[in-house]
Amino acid sequence: MGGGAVLVPAGRYLTGALALKSNTLLRLDKDATILGTPDFADYPVTQVRWEGKWIPGRAGLIYAIDARNIGIVGPGRIEGNPALGGRPNAQNPLRPFAT
Repeated sequence: MGGGAVLVPAGRYLTGALALKSNTLLRLDKDATILGTPDFADYPVTQVRWEGKWIPGRAGLIYAIDARNIGIVGPGRIEGNPALGGRPNAQNPLRPFAT
């Protein structure tokens, strides 16, 4: 049950991680941009697959866990934040999951 379409109209939207639930369609209008924040705290910690192993890590900008019938459509853009990239280090031991 539940779900539906989520419309992102034209514009730039700065956000942390967005979880897609079952039966949800994310539709991006032309000139719509979802932009990830540069703050690790905006991405929840979950189990991620990293170099063949399941480890604690941060969720990606758009993610789904145990969801079915989901989709992302439309001519808009989804932009991660390069400040979050790279390998885990002492300051950021939990790498964001690359979606």
